Amino acid sequence: MLTFDKYNQAAMEFSVRVVVCALCLCRSFNATFE
Repeated sequence: MLTFDKYNQAAMEFSVRVVVCALCLCRSFNATFE
């Protein structure tokens, strides 16, 4: 159970990082073509 909690937390942090990276990429992409 403890390992599952650790894995779940790691997955949450990873998905949050992916979303933040995607937002930053979209922002810079839009700024390039404005």
